[in-house]
Amino acid sequence: MTPSTGSGASVPNVYSVDSSQVEQWQTDVLDPATKIVQSFVQGEIPPVDALSIEEQLNVPLHKVCDVCGGRVFVRSFEWQAHLTSKKHKKNVQRNMQSKTEARQMNENQQQRSEINKGRQIPNITAETKPD
Repeated sequence: MTPSTGSGASVPNVYSVDSSQVEQWQTDVLDPATKIVQSFVQGEIPPVDALSIEEQLNVPLHKVCDVCGGRVFVRSFEWQAHLTSKKHKKNVQRNMQSKTEARQMNENQQQRSEINKGRQIPNITAETKPD
């Protein structure tokens, strides 16, 4: 028997362990995680339930979208929704366009600088010889 997978054939289930108490790391994190991995490798169903899709989407996180002026997101479903929003996509496009324009301006400025270097007339001083 093979373990079931998440929402798609190539998407594995997600499991949660409680890492809030460091002194109980062995029993609360390492042991359950080891059992989950061992059961997966052996083709068995893990001894603990996987998170539901709703639980997976509601995972706490801290993401900041620099493209959108530093907006902060604290839930994974909010972050995912933001990344696919029209406003975010428009800001990404605008940001890329600004970077392209800035790069082109810099290249043009460097080209003008190189052209001007070639046009410079060296400072020639005439020496006068006494008669």
